[in-house]
Order: sequence, then structure tokens, then C-alpha cells
Amino acid sequence: MQSVRTWLGLVGGLVPVVYCIGFALYFLDVGGWGETVVPLGLQPTIIGLGIVGLIFAIVLGFRIRRAFPGSQPPQANGGGPGSSPGDPDDAAGRERDTDATIARYLAQRAAEQSLSRASSPPPGVAARPAGGTTFGRRGR
Repeated sequence: MQSVRTWLGLVGGLVPVVYCIGFALYFLDVGGWGETVVPLGLQPTIIGLGIVGLIFAIVLGFRIRRAFPGSQPPQANGGGPGSSPGDPDDAAGRERDTDATIARYLAQRAAEQSLSRASSPPPGVAARPAGGTTFGRRGR
């Protein structure tokens, strides 16, 4: 589905470019072989069609670049120019990185919980905020 959408977008971007070029060529040929466009006063029209066609051509260029990326910059997760997303070595490296990240998170979480248990007041005593001020009702 994405491929059909991409091709329809490219064709949809090509239509206004061809339309503007076609009209510019038509207006250039209106005068016939003997007359130029200068006496007919079509210069602003042809210049305007050229500018609008150029804008559409730039947009079409961006669409083509997005649809067919040539070379992409290296990935932040360690993928270099020689690695591909389906590379088994790269997948194993990412899995090890993920496992290490999860292990660090769990260790940090356990350390924070042990610190909060050590600094918590005894049962039955309400804990007060560190700043001394509260929002809403005043706790006693």
C-alpha cells in the first residue's frame, strides 16, 4: 500500500509541472512563426508559469528524494555504512545494548527504592514535603 501511495504522490507532483511547462510552451507558440510573444504581451504570463512550474518542480524533487533515498547517514545505534538493518551481528549488538539498558534501569530503580525506604518516617507518622509547604489543604 505504501508503494502505491508513493507512486501516486510522485505522479500527482509531476502533473502540475507538466501542466505549467505545457502552457508556457503553448503561449510561446501562440504568435505563430512570424510573431514573437513581445507584441502580444504574454511575457508576464510565461514568466509566471515558469516561476510556478519551478516551485512545483522543487516540490517534486523533494518528493522524489524522500521516495528514493540514496545514501542515508549512519544510524545513532552503531550502524555504520557497511551494516544493514537485517545484519545478524547488528541485531545481537542492539539486543545486548537493550539488555544492558534494562539492567541499569532496574538497578537504579532498586537503589532509589531502598533509599526511599531508609528515609521514610516510621508507620503512623505523616510524611511532610521537603520544602515545608504544601498545596491545597494544610496537613496536621
